[in-house]
Amino acid sequence: MRVQHLFPYLKLKGLRPKHSLYPTELEITGDHVRKNRIDMGLIVIEIARQMNITDETVMNWEYGRNEPMISHLPFIISFLDYDPLDDRKDTLTSNVERYQRNHGLSYKLLAKRIGMDEGALIKIVREESKLIKRSIEKILNVVKPSD
Repeated sequence: MRVQHLFPYLKLKGLRPKHSLYPTELEITGDHVRKNRIDMGLIVIEIARQMNITDETVMNWEYGRNEPMISHLPFIISFLDYDPLDDRKDTLTSNVERYQRNHGLSYKLLAKRIGMDEGALIKIVREESKLIKRSIEKILNVVKPSD
């Protein structure tokens, strides 16, 4: 018999114990996904179905076996309501990487959207070449800091 039946006017106060799989630290993307999933009372297969992927894929993220593909990041960011990989820096590299995650774009697709060569974009973003003003302006026209 439950306590509430024996003592109908008794109200228990206190926190419920965390789920045994609840992450103690948020180190990898999978930790963020697992924490939010448990907080929302969802099971792995529910998230997997929403993303049209296997439950094993989600479990691999949660157990740190692999990281999500860039094409999965827009859903994860939406699911979490924040970007777990965002370093909050306002540099060209950070803005490009943030844009890629938010839109699920590879360098190849981003370069096509900007209208420049993929190799040139990678060199500029990785700061391996001189930053040419016109190229930077082209990039920033697509990758705005607020995106």
